[in-house]
Amino acid sequence: MRRPILVVLAVLLAQAPAFAETLFDKRGKRASIHSYQSYLHGVRAKLYDRDEDEREEAFELIEESLENPKLDGDWEFPLELLGDLMLGTALPADADIDQDLQEEGLDLLIKNALNDSFPISRREFALGQLRRVVHAKRLVNPDFREDTFDALSTLSGDTLLVLSHGAVNALGAVAMRRGSRWKETADDAAEILADRMDEDNLELRRIAILETLELLRTAKQPRERLNNLWEELAEAVEDIDSASLQQDLRPRLLRLAKANESTPFASQAEELRDAVKELKKRTKPAKGAFPEILAQLADEQDIPDLEALLARIEKDGRSDPTLRTLGLAAVVARASRQETAPYILRLLLDSLLRQGRVKGSPMMYYRTASQLLNLTYAHRDSGKANLPLAQLARLLASTDKPGLVVPVLDEIKSMAMGKAQPVWIGRRMVALLFLQAGDSPSARIRKHALQLLQVIGRAGRNWAIRREVWTRMALLARFARDDGIKAGAQRWLKG
Repeated sequence: MRRPILVVLAVLLAQAPAFAETLFDKRGKRASIHSYQSYLHGVRAKLYDRDEDEREEAFELIEESLENPKLDGDWEFPLELLGDLMLGTALPADADIDQDLQEEGLDLLIKNALNDSFPISRREFALGQLRRVVHAKRLVNPDFREDTFDALSTLSGDTLLVLSHGAVNALGAVAMRRGSRWKETADDAAEILADRMDEDNLELRRIAILETLELLRTAKQPRERLNNLWEELAEAVEDIDSASLQQDLRPRLLRLAKANESTPFASQAEELRDAVKELKKRTKPAKGAFPEILAQLADEQDIPDLEALLARIEKDGRSDPTLRTLGLAAVVARASRQETAPYILRLLLDSLLRQGRVKGSPMMYYRTASQLLNLTYAHRDSGKANLPLAQLARLLASTDKPGLVVPVLDEIKSMAMGKAQPVWIGRRMVALLFLQAGDSPSARIRKHALQLLQVIGRAGRNWAIRREVWTRMALLARFARDDGIKAGAQRWLKG
């Protein structure tokens, strides 16, 4: 009896690695993100295999990979495969999708998006796959639509700004859907947009207003939900007491009203125009001794009062470099605090950018960029790091001088490859390099940004960041206006 038992044990031990296999086990043998992408596409093909056992084996591999990520960001690879499954990406013409696997896949995506014990990067990427679902032209199972909407509804009120922002954006897409199958869900999405335009969180209110503007801009025919959104938008505009937000929204609101003067929404457009006329708030610089102004800035929570303090700091700083230095230090100190509300952080960053862009001063340009990168790191765990990154994109777009931009791009590349950098931030840093490679007026800047992308894609320690480079390179290879950039991206994609 002893020999058969040993044989059975040996067989089981030999099979053990197969049961533990993940999407990451073979990666060490693959030298590039290019070959790893090919491997992942092979796994995706197995999800559509005619053999049920093959399909289930591929799905179990994805499940096991979600349970056992080796590196930060590794969850993105199984999550994207689940998103592909939901949409039938690369589905062979003669194949059908296993709806049972789709249902399990959607359940996994929703759980990953809603689980607040997961890192922001993981939850945001799962949310991105849910956004793909609501943008899909066709969903096989109507329940997928309802389940996805319920998850987005919950996420739209999440305390992490990056998640609530992404969910509100997705709900805008849902509210725009047409057809009887989508009517009820679209109505519900529009109602949530209306609710978010009445949020105490002013940054989330701003996001909802912008999303509603985009939805109404593309609307053609009146529907009850659209008429309600016109009304809710006008009311939300009337409630804005931030002069900065009024100034930001005014031209957008007027463009929407003018575009609808001769449409079925003409009466609503007139009401909106009347609401915009009431936006008369102007910010006057606060009065008092400059040291007192700086002291008040540290704790001021009232938005109009905060705007007045910032206006005073900027006014005095324009005429006195010493005061500008003190003012910038106070603004950065307040912006660095974890408890800073998102919209207050936006106001502080706007002021930082205005004060930091000093004509003829490369030092101030680089210093401002460094401060924005430091603030990105400071808010990496709160979901607000996207705000300083957005300002950094504005700063980079404000000049085409390589002497200013190239050192900042080098710093972005180093931070994108840093071990302590959360993946959701690193991916956005890759996006900043991508924008410079594709859109900078300077050929030297475009070339340098492309070279930095190539370095990250070849040598980055994080495979999720390397795959982000691969995705951006694919876009440059197709759409770059600079033939040299397009050719360089195409060569890189070939490996």
